Order: sequence, then C-alpha cells, then structure tokens
Amino acid sequence: MKADYFAGPSELKPLLHTWSLSVEEQFYLIFPFVVWLCYKVSFKCFVYCIVLGFITSFISAVYFIDSMTSAVFFLSPFRFWELLLGTLVAILLKSKKLPNEKVAPFLSGIGIIMILAPLFLLDETSLFPGWAAVPSCLGTALIIWANNQNVILGRILSLPIMQFTGKISYSMYLWHWPVVVFYGYWIIRELVWWDTLALLIFTYLISWLSWRWFEVPFRFHKSSPFKPKLAFTLTAGFTGLAVLVGLIIWQQKGLPQRFPDLQDRIVAAQAERKNNVDSACFIKQDQFFDKWQHDACYFPLEGASKTILLWGDSHAFHLLKGLKHYQREIGANILVYASAGCSPLFNTDIPRNPQCRANNEHVFDILSEYQIDNIIMAGNWAWAFKVEDENADLSAVQSTFNTLQERGYNPLVVNQVPIYAVKNPQYLAMRLSSSDEGPTDYFLAPDYGTGAAKQLKSLIPADNLFEPQELFCPHIKCAIYRNKEIMVADEAHLSKAGSYYMVSQMLGIIGSTFN
Repeated sequence: MKADYFAGPSELKPLLHTWSLSVEEQFYLIFPFVVWLCYKVSFKCFVYCIVLGFITSFISAVYFIDSMTSAVFFLSPFRFWELLLGTLVAILLKSKKLPNEKVAPFLSGIGIIMILAPLFLLDETSLFPGWAAVPSCLGTALIIWANNQNVILGRILSLPIMQFTGKISYSMYLWHWPVVVFYGYWIIRELVWWDTLALLIFTYLISWLSWRWFEVPFRFHKSSPFKPKLAFTLTAGFTGLAVLVGLIIWQQKGLPQRFPDLQDRIVAAQAERKNNVDSACFIKQDQFFDKWQHDACYFPLEGASKTILLWGDSHAFHLLKGLKHYQREIGANILVYASAGCSPLFNTDIPRNPQCRANNEHVFDILSEYQIDNIIMAGNWAWAFKVEDENADLSAVQSTFNTLQERGYNPLVVNQVPIYAVKNPQYLAMRLSSSDEGPTDYFLAPDYGTGAAKQLKSLIPADNLFEPQELFCPHIKCAIYRNKEIMVADEAHLSKAGSYYMVSQMLGIIGSTFN
C-alpha cells in the first residue's frame, strides 16, 4: 500500500485493485474461527458476534475516515463490516425472516436507487468508505433480502446479458483495471465516451475468454481434462516464471536501455524528489509543526544579509529546487516551511487537514525567530477547499496577504500552476522523446485550476502576484513539455526542469518585491 502524499497516482498501478482480494481472504481466514467459536455457545451468540463485529468495524471506519483515510480504505478491520452485512442477510434468509410480498418489491426498488445513487453523489473528493459506502452495500443487501419478489427487477436480473455478466464477474474484476491502466498509458489523456465503450467491449471479451478457458475448467473439472492438480501445477509454474522475470527486470533496474537518455534523467529526478520529500523540511500529511526541523530547512548564502521565507504546501516545496539553483541571483538566504495539504492561510481551517490551522499559525513564530525580510507564498489554491475550481472562495488568501503587509512585509504570492488530466507525464515524455521527429515543445489544456487563478488575480495586486499560467499557457493550452524536458512530476507538481524554468522567470518579481 502506498499512501504517501507524493505516491504515484492509482491510475499508474495496474494491479492496485488486487488489494481487495487480500481483505477478502483475510475475512475467510478469520470468519470460520469466529463462526465455530460463537456457534459453539449458541446460535443467538453467533448472531450477537456478527452484529458486534459489524457495528465495531463500521463505527471504526466512520470515526477514522478523516484522520486515517488510507488505512480505512485499505485495511481489513475497517472493511469487514461490508462483508458482515452480507452475513447478516444470509442469517435472515436462513432463518426464513423475509419481508412480506407487499414490502419486498418496495425494498428492492429502494435497493436499486441506493446502488445507483453513488454514481451521481460521489466524486474523487468523497471520503470512502465510511458513510459513502453505505448506499451501495445496503442497497445490495436489500435486493438480496427481498429474495426476488420484485417482478420487474427479477425480469431485469434474469436477462441473458445480466446472467452472462454475473458468470464472468470475477474474471471481469481481475481484468478491468489493468485494461484501463494500460490503455491510459497508451493514450496519455482522459477517457472519452468512445474510449469507455471500447474498453467495456474489450473487458467483456477478455473476461469471457478467461472465464471460459481458466475458471470453468478449474471449477467443473469432471468433464474436462483440466484437473485441479494440473491447474495448481501450471499456476505454480507460471508464478515462478513471473517471479523470475520480475527479478531479472528488477536486477536490471527496469531495463533502462530502452530509453537510454530519458530514463536516466527520470530515475535521477524521482530519486531526488523522494529524498526531498523525505526531508524534515516538508511536514507530511497529518503531522504538526513540531516535526519541522528548523535549521535543517535554512539554506544560507555566503555574504547574504537578508532572508526569504518560502511558505506553503507541496506547491511551495516544488519551487525549492529552482530557488536554490538561482539563490545567488536572488541574493538572499532561503528558509522553507512547507506542510502537506496546507495552503498558506492564516485563521483558516482547511477541509480534511485539521493540522493546517496550527501549522500555518506557527509562521508568526518563524517570522520572529529568523528575522525574515520577505515571504513567498505558494499553494495549490484550487484544491485547498476540496471544491470545484470555480466554486473556491480564496478570500482567505487576500486576508493573509493583508495581514503580512500590516506587519511590514511585501509578500509575493505565486498563483495556481496548471493542473493536468495526465496522470503519467513521464510516459508522455518517453513517447515524445522516443521519436527522432518528436516535438521540442508539447502543449496540453489544463484540467483544473484556471478558475482559481482568475479569482486570485482579482484579489492580489499585480506587483505581488506571479502568474504561472501566463508563463506556461500562452494560449488555451500549456507547455507540459518544453525544450524536450517534462515540466511536471505528476499532474500538479513541477519537475526539476519545471521548477528551474519557473523560478528563472520569477527572478524579476522576486527582486522587485524583495527590495
């Protein structure tokens, strides 16, 4: 499990979905023991055990979803309630405790609505599981409990396409995500409707082949020469072969000779980026300012008498490479104070980041302790409040700016950088550079952040605002690839080359605000 703030996006992980199989298998390992132990006392005790386990797991998931989002999503104890809900339904069915014929169709109708509702109510900002998982789980439970007493629903579920989908559903689960991920590698853009249709058709086809030639022979071996012993032997053989190939690729460091120049740069950039993120100058998600290592984040310049504070979230931290590279031209010492998910805002609570208010208020102590002469504020302003770009209220940026001016500073605010729909910019760079006729520059329309940039432009004086989107986006599209170098490390953060380029264009406004 990768839950680090700077971990690669899930769209780059073709086997990410297999984590759920481990949760399922852990449940199957623990559940029989619970059944045996509780059932040994009485059936009523068994029911109480299941209800207690369901309530404990669900309450834990809801309680910790804000502070331990990744753990709640991936770890078994927080997901067991979803499986135990199915157990409760099975107990009701086994006990013949079914809804009457008049109520059952109504319940199954509600179940369908609850299953469909998340399609319209949830988005990528929704906290999941917890309460967000209740509609789909409870809706499914209601449909099963209604026991096919809804005539209309029964006819729908009896359609050949529905039954066919049910038969190949396990194979479809295994295949669907790798298909989506590798297709994304190929197209380097967001999916459109015809992509989705093509992927759906292909997923059905490959899932049927997998079901027909692997699952069916294994399950129904009496009528097939494909015996379980042979299946396990072949599985062990292919697993061993896969492990051997993986070890060779790992030992060869990913076969970098495929991309002799670019691959070396990417590996070096990723290693440097990881080292920087792991440094004490970047306060990680859910950490407070006491984790900041003070002097380790101070970069002096020989002969400099003034100090600049770089303050913000990861969008401030990705400027550090460029600032250090051009530090002599800037002519000042640099102090960096960056906290994951915490845009630099005073007196402001940032959703899902309860540490941010305290971390940002600590800046007042830093200003006194280090005798700061001026400040560079940078943040992922568009994403700070977890709303759609055009709905963000960035008035807190203006009030923070005013507070610093009242204290005698002349802060420089770095506006929103372009955020792209491309989740794998390194692969984009590989594809563009692999051709002798590849372009020097490549432009792509930003997916997010333009609304926030326009709003911030109206709130902060032009002399104190640097505009990354005017730099990277001469027209509607932005330079994600410039002079044969990728400008971003992921969809939202600058690469080393991007940081160098952006800071080189900031030198003038840094000098004017500094003086």
